[in-house]
Order: sequence, then C-alpha cells, then structure tokens
Amino acid sequence: MAFTVSRTKTVFGNYSTVIIQVTADAAEGNIQAGISNVVGFSVGYSSLSTGTAIPHVYANANSTGTASPGTIGISGCTSGDVFFITVYGS
Repeated sequence: MAFTVSRTKTVFGNYSTVIIQVTADAAEGNIQAGISNVVGFSVGYSSLSTGTAIPHVYANANSTGTASPGTIGISGCTSGDVFFITVYGS
C-alpha cells in the first residue's frame, strides 16, 4: 500500500462514517474505506508539501479513476503529505 492509514468507524444519521488519517508514502494509492458504497466525503489537509498541487480524491474508484465500490483513490501526493478524509456511506 502506498499510504499509512489509520481508520475510525462510527455512525452519522443513516450513514456509516469512517474518519481516515492518511500519510502519503508515494504519489498515489487506494484505501478501502470499510464500507460498501461511498456516498460522499470531505477532505481536510493537515500538511502538504510546498509547491504541491492539492491531491485528487476519487470516491468509489481507484487512483486511476476506475470504478471500485467502497474504495477511495488518491493521486497527486508527495511523500509526507498528511490529510484526513471523512467518508459517508452504506
């Protein structure tokens, strides 16, 4: 796996909610969210490398954009980038 990930799962309304902390070890990678279908997500950036564009985050797809239910795909990272993703789904 291209990322170091820690995951916390809870419930928000009718959705399962997963809070994921990601530390990038490579430019791209895929994270299994721990739910079968991602309905929505939000991203908070804790630390991004200077001069780096904001990483691309894909719901229900891998890092190349190919469909993969329950997966969060991320590309455009620099090693050491740290961010949080809150994922809502079922």
